[in-house]
Amino acid sequence: SAHVCFSGHGDFAAPTEAQWKSSVGVVCDIALRSGLAPTILVNPMRVLGHRECYALLGVPRKNKSCPGKLVDMSAFRRDVVIELRRRLH
Repeated sequence: SAHVCFSGHGDFAAPTEAQWKSSVGVVCDIALRSGLAPTILVNPMRVLGHRECYALLGVPRKNKSCPGKLVDMSAFRRDVVIELRRRLH
């Protein structure tokens, strides 16, 4: 697994466009280097926000919302898939 972190508090402000594009790029770099790109293209849910890990593991969240309520993980996964497809073709 790998971890990418936004600077800031995602409950109060969404990531900037620069943060978003950079983090999409970092996730794509990691996916391509590790050989996980094909897996992510088939199942984008392999890219998870921290809060999504709690639900996946059945662990109570204890008031955690990372990466933040204003971080749309579905949109992030969509952008990762778009960028991976662009890089692979």
